[in-house]
Amino acid sequence: MTYCHRDFIKMALKKKKNDNSPKGYFTPSMKQHKEKLVSKEEYFHCDVVRKIHEPYHYHTHWHDFMELIFIRKGYLRTTLWNTKHTVHEGELLVVMPGELHSTEFDGEKILEFIIIQVDSIVLKNVILGSKEFSMIYPYLYSYWPSRSFVCNYKEVKETRVLSLINNIFSELQKKDLGYSLVVQANMLEIFTWLLRRRDSIVLESEAGNFSIYMKMQPAFDFIKEQYRKKLTTREIADKMAMSIPHFCRLFKKLTGFSFHNYLRFLRIVEAIKLLLSTDKSIKKIASMVGYEDINYFIRAFKSQTGIPPYQYRKKHIPEDNR
Repeated sequence: MTYCHRDFIKMALKKKKNDNSPKGYFTPSMKQHKEKLVSKEEYFHCDVVRKIHEPYHYHTHWHDFMELIFIRKGYLRTTLWNTKHTVHEGELLVVMPGELHSTEFDGEKILEFIIIQVDSIVLKNVILGSKEFSMIYPYLYSYWPSRSFVCNYKEVKETRVLSLINNIFSELQKKDLGYSLVVQANMLEIFTWLLRRRDSIVLESEAGNFSIYMKMQPAFDFIKEQYRKKLTTREIADKMAMSIPHFCRLFKKLTGFSFHNYLRFLRIVEAIKLLLSTDKSIKKIASMVGYEDINYFIRAFKSQTGIPPYQYRKKHIPEDNR
């Protein structure tokens, strides 16, 4: 049974602005699943999903909300960007907004998991507030690889995440007096854990700390807005009032990419979304993401995904949806 936090959502004050960017791609069964889980009025969802010898495959897709999936029984296979993972019993899958991913279950055993989906409108207006949301926004929505991750059994056991997830589900199920306050507090603690986890990983990799990322955030925002245009390292460095070497050094530490490789990554991600969500031609898509030379686009796409764009579309869109 599905429990949606309607009363909680009434506290969200603003409606989402119109967004002309391509939306997530879903198979027919997933379209139905998404409509059930996240309607136009419901931006917070918590449910227990149980599959008994029932295989399924959610093809490559993305969505505008964050998703937490805790495996109670069995296992789930997932692909985050180009990396395959198996999420075992007792482990947690965290999928960030806009992140390309797929999930599948072979149906050999019983699969049971708790799923929580949280939209940005809830994060900003209900759970966090504008000031706190600005802290976690870069982590949730910036374009860099590996924002999504699998939290292994040991890490889950060493934190309060599992008890928080179970408590959220229990509160939404019972709906006792003040349940919305408990859910809000639990979600706030989960996001604090996410923020600290990310910061500790950055520190361990000697890439600096979160304050450096916040300093660089205007550069990421500008690249995200202007990636279709011809951008240069000098242009971005000048906007950040940095020398080119200093900018390149910080950028590489934070993303693991050079500026030009990062720009290519961003363009290819957007191209994939258009491939999966529209029937536009390869040439048109190339132009929309900043490539005027179709042959150069195909080479860049293949270097990032391993296959050319037309094969990618054929591989990741079921025949019934073409």
